[in-house]
Amino acid sequence: MRENREKKRPLIWGSMLLCLMAGLFVLAGCGSEKQAAPEPMRARFYTVQAADGRSGAEYTGIVRSYYEAKLGFQTSGKIVARHVERGQLVHAGDVLVVLDPRDLQQALRNAEGQLAASRAQLELAEKGLQRYGYLYGVGAVSQETYDQVQQQQASAAAAVEQGEAQVAQSRNQLVYGQLVADRDGVVTSVQAEPGQYVTTGESVVTLADPQTLEIEFAVPERDMGRLQLQDTVTARFWGLSGQTISAVIREISQMADADTQTFKVRAALAEVPAGLRLGMSAAVVLPAANQAVLQVPLAAVFERDNVKGVWREQEGTVHFTPVVLGTLFGKQVEIRSGLAPGDRIVAAGVEKLQEGIPVKGEDF
Repeated sequence: MRENREKKRPLIWGSMLLCLMAGLFVLAGCGSEKQAAPEPMRARFYTVQAADGRSGAEYTGIVRSYYEAKLGFQTSGKIVARHVERGQLVHAGDVLVVLDPRDLQQALRNAEGQLAASRAQLELAEKGLQRYGYLYGVGAVSQETYDQVQQQQASAAAAVEQGEAQVAQSRNQLVYGQLVADRDGVVTSVQAEPGQYVTTGESVVTLADPQTLEIEFAVPERDMGRLQLQDTVTARFWGLSGQTISAVIREISQMADADTQTFKVRAALAEVPAGLRLGMSAAVVLPAANQAVLQVPLAAVFERDNVKGVWREQEGTVHFTPVVLGTLFGKQVEIRSGLAPGDRIVAAGVEKLQEGIPVKGEDF
């Protein structure tokens, strides 16, 4: 019987080994099912292509005047009256703002009093000079004494001259207490109110000539290469039922605005249409680009780690591709680098994607 058990032992071990291998195969099969490829995410694709670039970039502008003067007082003082409002039409000679005249009037009275005293001293010095001139002629006084009297008369005459200048200056200061329009124009801004103290030269009212109108607009840094002085742009005015007027660029700022990083541009209108007013809005279209440009839907652009890019599809998976943006064309944006014609990108839902995931769907 012992011999039979020893003969059956290899068979038992073989059966156990077969069961173990079968179990491993089953586990391997289960694991492969758990690691099956994920279902591709559905997406809408857009094939990058070159556009003809005939549409120029469009910016919002505002009607301004070529002549804009910031008016201020030629003296300092407290404002007691303001006779104008923003948007008001004024004429040359109109009084705009008035300072408190009391201190200026007192200064004028002081100057006039000093002038009267100086004139009295001059009259006395001239009489003394006459007397000493006679005495010097008969040898009653020395040359030195006569010279001293002459010097006193000359000093008194200079004091009178100085006093007259002081009176004239005080009178001017009293006149300067009224801020007067130097030309016809429209008040575009008021920077001071009654009760406020202003200093000499401080801007109080801005006056613009309504007869010399032009368009001011801001251009981003990326489009500065498309602009030159004397270029012709098109201005469309919403307040004039979309009327379109040509304008010529006359000024391009050499420094970007610190807050917006845009450059101020001014364009003179070829003609001023009836009804155009200061402060009206306009759409300014830059000269069209001659070369073809790559454009993609603006919704396809995604920002990751402060880098703008798109999800490009390659062999059924998506990969983040950095791009350099250019001009906006409505809902499309120019791609200056990073893509090539024929590239297939995801056009919508880009925030839900991740690097390397499978995608499928239809073209945009």
